Amino acid sequence: MALLLIVNLPSNVEIKPRVIPRRSAFEPRYALLRQRRRPDRDLNRMASITPHRGGRGDGAAATSKKLHLTNKLAESRSPYVRGHMNNPVAWQMWGDEAISLAKKHNRLIFLSIGYAACHWCHVMERESFNDASIASLLNNHFIPIKVDREERPDVDRIYMNYVQATTGTGGWPLNVFVTPDLEPVFGGTYWPGPNSNMPHTLVGAVGEQVGFLDVLKKIRDVWIEQEGRCRQSAKEILDQLRSFAEEGTLGGADRWDGNGNGHSGEEVLELDLLEEAYQHFSTRFDSEHGGFSLAPKFPTPPNLSFLLRLSAFPAAAHDIVGPTEVANALAMATHTLRAMARGGIHDHIGGGFHRYSVTADWALPHFEKMLVDNAQLLGCYLDAFLLGGDPEMLGAVYSTASYLLTSRLHSPEGAFYSSEDADSLPTPTDDLKREGAFYVLTYKTLSTILSSAPPPPPNSPPPAIPLSSSSALEVVSTFYNISPNGNIPSEHDPHDDLLSQNVLHIVRTPSHLAKDLGIDEKDIVATLRAARHAIRDWRARNRPLPGLDDKVVAAWNGLAIASLARAGGALKGVDEDKSRAWIKAAKGAARFLKTEMWSPDRKILYRVWQGGKLGETEGFLDDYAAVVHGCIELYHATAEAEWLRWAGELMDLQNNYFLAPSSQPLTGGAPSSPFIDPFHPTSPLPSHPAPSSGGYYSTSPHLQTHTPQLLSLLRLKPGMDTTEPSPNALSVLNLFRLSNLLGHSSASPSSTSSKSSNNEAIHTNTGTAAQAPPAATYTTLALSTLAAFEVEIAQHPGLFPGCMEGIVVSSMSAPTLSPSSKIAGYAYLARGRDPLVVDWIARWRAGVRVGETLVWISSRAAEASSEASSEAPSASKQTEQDEDAQWLSQLHPQGGKEKGIWLCEPRGVCRKLDLVAEERLRLEKLREALPRVEEREVGVLVPR
Repeated sequence: MALLLIVNLPSNVEIKPRVIPRRSAFEPRYALLRQRRRPDRDLNRMASITPHRGGRGDGAAATSKKLHLTNKLAESRSPYVRGHMNNPVAWQMWGDEAISLAKKHNRLIFLSIGYAACHWCHVMERESFNDASIASLLNNHFIPIKVDREERPDVDRIYMNYVQATTGTGGWPLNVFVTPDLEPVFGGTYWPGPNSNMPHTLVGAVGEQVGFLDVLKKIRDVWIEQEGRCRQSAKEILDQLRSFAEEGTLGGADRWDGNGNGHSGEEVLELDLLEEAYQHFSTRFDSEHGGFSLAPKFPTPPNLSFLLRLSAFPAAAHDIVGPTEVANALAMATHTLRAMARGGIHDHIGGGFHRYSVTADWALPHFEKMLVDNAQLLGCYLDAFLLGGDPEMLGAVYSTASYLLTSRLHSPEGAFYSSEDADSLPTPTDDLKREGAFYVLTYKTLSTILSSAPPPPPNSPPPAIPLSSSSALEVVSTFYNISPNGNIPSEHDPHDDLLSQNVLHIVRTPSHLAKDLGIDEKDIVATLRAARHAIRDWRARNRPLPGLDDKVVAAWNGLAIASLARAGGALKGVDEDKSRAWIKAAKGAARFLKTEMWSPDRKILYRVWQGGKLGETEGFLDDYAAVVHGCIELYHATAEAEWLRWAGELMDLQNNYFLAPSSQPLTGGAPSSPFIDPFHPTSPLPSHPAPSSGGYYSTSPHLQTHTPQLLSLLRLKPGMDTTEPSPNALSVLNLFRLSNLLGHSSASPSSTSSKSSNNEAIHTNTGTAAQAPPAATYTTLALSTLAAFEVEIAQHPGLFPGCMEGIVVSSMSAPTLSPSSKIAGYAYLARGRDPLVVDWIARWRAGVRVGETLVWISSRAAEASSEASSEAPSASKQTEQDEDAQWLSQLHPQGGKEKGIWLCEPRGVCRKLDLVAEERLRLEKLREALPRVEEREVGVLVPR
């Protein structure tokens, strides 16, 4: 019997949490929810309401009156958590101390999870956490704990799973009541506070109205009067939740040996799944506005990436999906990206993208800007341009990359901060922050800005406005849909923050405006460019900046490094200045992670850094997977072996910390040695609960800050993509690529004698060595990770777009490259730079590659990286780089033969680039025809 939480309304009404039943052997968390999900608000409500049959509880709980709590959030490294340190609520920090308090005084924990850029988190703080009556209840009857979801994704994921399972939706702020044993009792998202002007309706069978104060009172009473039922209900729901969240435990990983050879002819994950995944998106596509849901709409970069990269998959995949369908996938993704680039979700003045749109046409965003979104969208727009050649996609690449490099997100130390808030003060004299205040404009303000812009001197370039102020106002307001009455519907402005305001979004093109207004198109483009400068300058002078979350998150920086490195590599030979700047920024962020957030002694990558200090939280699976991904892309952009070497080391640590081992040996036929616990190296890591089926858990019992109570509560193995890529899907691609780059043919650790090889012992903080798995196991680990999710993928392939490329690579039987079509270049690096080879490498970097990698083999770093960087390293740095180059040459199976550039194909077959006469002629013609892209700034490219 689930717990009956009695609400302080009519006495015959009670709230009953329940787990929504699954309808098949695997019903994924988001299968029924993605189309309805609205972060920051609880639209589908968190409970069912049933008649109360009377009776009091067991009265077991007793709330301590002696405990006096004080707010401890000033101790936090998180800007979001620290932002609540002046609340009257006596917030505690997440950790053993607060949990022990709950146990000692037998109090429920009120766990409130959010992030700095979350608008509704700020709303709830203003309405509830600054209210004296709310604070009194929380301080006297609960242990209130505030958590930053970006700092502790492990806490967030577990309780988000609970809220999604029991309410059918989720979002932030995430508020959950848990027992002292951390078992969830009741939860939801935003609840209106006592002074809210939001409707207090909790939809149920009777339709009563419930606010946060009502919820607090009734849960307090239930815990005091019915503690036994409360605990029993929590245990029952948790048991159901464990079944609900069994993702990644239903498949089988034992059909391959250590060399990636199958034991069984059965192939569960076949290429046919690509067609089903395509149909998943095709049937949900909004052909008018783009995207794959009703409002609200999220960019969901992993979905867009799959649809884009489908065009780059091999012919076998195209035959299964169909050439028309492949072209349509590219068209759907491009249409969505174009609609976003023109929509209000795109900041047309400062560059970059907001978190999501509350309207179906992308016109009205929630205004927070987050690194994780912009890092991924940069890669999506790059793929769209490389595959489709649309200059508008390239314009979005420039806009997004410029935002990352020139905005406040780019730290002076070289890393990237997490986010900018949605809320800010409208003017310096205001004292109440409003959503979107920094970005919106009134028609009157626009008129003032344009009329005060200096007149153009003769023959002046932009930013002078070539038109009269009245004509310029007509052009700009028509282009961006700016109205005297504002363009924001009242139903989307519940707090009246945006009265008469306009969100800039493109509704007309310059060519259409020129035709309609009878103005030369060049003058229209120049006016729009100058108007952007003028609005940006006015905004900087008159609008207080939104809050900045200056926390560096390792995972998000890894994604930014990858996209910037790819974009910089793709533009080599096209826009050298931007190429160098973007690669330099990627290297700067990677260098920061390696020097500030990585402990070479303890072999630990840390999750966050803030304010000059390293956070205590050790990295999670997504941190390792994303940083490995970034380092591989950085290696391809620079040919600097340092980044490949670190990627291999982090990958081996990821295997030690997070891998769910299967019963099958990892090395060809011989029994595998158990992975060693770095903190208790005398004994193997403890076995994971059966069934064990490969893949990676998001947390590790062998990292000291990963809360043990949570690990025993629920341990998740994430496979589905959300707004962020699945770390397991990303790991599959990392493993396949590392099997090429680090020498898949290396059959055992003894195959290389280099002291610095990828298979060297891992020295831990205990001073004892733990053996990393050899590179030969990478392919097997990739296959077993895919197999861990085979049941879920087979039933719902559209929810696993990130795994689709891994399935494609796993199906590609090497050798797959024909000399006449793909083997394109050759050079002995020691003999200097062959311009045609450099050009070919640039074009390779400018392609969307599936399963291919490049390896530079030489004894000196300068021979490999001279074409990638003009910077002269110091003598000590040069020595380090040479050691890294020698390490790679000795490790790679081709390294003992001769220097050169090797193209490695899927499943570990490498060929030296061989430039035949016909290919040289083709490259010469290509070089002559190579389109040049002039240096651009934010907002120069406009749709035509």
